[in-house]
Amino acid sequence: MAGQQRQFTAQFKLETVMEVLGGEKPIAQICRERAVTDSLMYKWRSEFLEKAAGIFEGKITSKEASEGNERIAELERLVGQLTMENTLLKRGSSWLEAARRKNGQCFKACKQTLLSSNWAKSSIVPAAPITTSQ
Repeated sequence: MAGQQRQFTAQFKLETVMEVLGGEKPIAQICRERAVTDSLMYKWRSEFLEKAAGIFEGKITSKEASEGNERIAELERLVGQLTMENTLLKRGSSWLEAARRKNGQCFKACKQTLLSSNWAKSSIVPAAPITTSQ
């Protein structure tokens, strides 16, 4: 009969470790009361003591880490948007260049086609007029 692995909350682990560190009861008694093995208790205690020292060493707090993660997510969204804009602008530029080479003076027709397409309706293409230097 295979048992399912239990999941303990961080709060439960903290309370258990703090009770052990308090020293009012033997570890074996705390383990029996909370229905955990002593090896698991020692593992939690070791992990707690290792990470507790980091608080005073100036390591990143969870609040700073979450703010950093939010900033990273924001920058990743911005990179994605700029990549998409860059790709669309490259396609539009190459399309206009190919049309100009093919027909010589078809710039006005190409410009009108580009402005009436879905690209002009999206927020990605700038609303500034298209100009070329000849």
